[in-house]
Amino acid sequence: MRTKEHLEVDVVIEAADGRVSGVEVKAAATVGSADFAGLRYLANKTNEAFACGVVLYTGVEPLTFGSNLFAIPMSSVWES
Repeated sequence: MRTKEHLEVDVVIEAADGRVSGVEVKAAATVGSADFAGLRYLANKTNEAFACGVVLYTGVEPLTFGSNLFAIPMSSVWES
C-alpha cells in the first residue's frame, strides 16, 4: 500500500474477521519512529480493525514503538 504522501506498508494482511495487520521489511540494523509512519497511517485508517504493525529488521532486539507496533529481528522469524 502506498499513499499519495508516499507513506507505504510492504504487506497488508486482512483476516476473515476484518482485523488488519501490516508488515514493513527494513534492511537496517536499527529502526526508529519514522520507520513506523506507514504502519501508523494504516492504524489510523483502519481504527479498531488494526491488530498490529511489525517492522522486520536486521537488528537483534525486539522493540515496541507504541500500541500494537513492534520491531522484530528478521532472524527471529527463522528461529524455532
